[in-house]
Amino acid sequence: MSWGIVASAGASIVGGMLADDGSSGRANAASERLNKFGSGLADLYDTTYVPLHQAVAADAMNYDSAENYARAAGDAAATNASEFAKAQSRLTRTPGMDPSSGAYQAGMVGLNLAQAANGAVTQNAARKGVQDTAWTRKTQALGLGNNLAGVASSSLGSGYNSAANQAQANQKEGSAMGGMLGNIVGAFF
Repeated sequence: MSWGIVASAGASIVGGMLADDGSSGRANAASERLNKFGSGLADLYDTTYVPLHQAVAADAMNYDSAENYARAAGDAAATNASEFAKAQSRLTRTPGMDPSSGAYQAGMVGLNLAQAANGAVTQNAARKGVQDTAWTRKTQALGLGNNLAGVASSSLGSGYNSAANQAQANQKEGSAMGGMLGNIVGAFF
C-alpha cells in the first residue's frame, strides 16, 4: 500500500469537510424554502384558482345568453320610453299649446317617430354591450390563474437548480482542496 494514495484519499476527505463552510446548509435551506413556496403556490392554484377559474369561465361562456340580450334590450327600451314620456309631458305643458292644434299633433308625431328610432338604436347598443362584455369576460377568464401556475413552476425549478448548483460547487471546491492537501501530504511520504 502506498502512503501517497492513502494520504491523497484522506486529504480529499478532509478537503471536502473543510470546503463545507456552511454555505451548502444555507443553499439547502434556500432550496427547501423555494420548494415549499412553489409547492404552496401549486396547492393554492389547485384548491382555489382551478375551481374559481372554472366558475368564472362558465359564467363568461354563458354571459351572452338570450336572457341577457333580452334583459339589456328591455332595460334600454324602458329607459327610452321613460325619457320620451318626460318629453311628451313637457310638450303638453307648453304654455299656449292647444292639444287639438296641428302644431301639437305634429310635435307628438315627431316625438313618437324619434322615440321609435331612438328605441331601436338604444336596444341594439345594449345588445352590443352584452356582446362586448361577454367577450371581455371570456378573455379575462382565459388569463385567470395562468400566471400563478408559472410562478409556482418557476419557484420549484429555481429551488432545484439552486441546490444542484451548490452541490456541484461544493464538490469542485472539496476536490480542489483535497487535491492540494494530497499533493502536500504526498510530498512528505
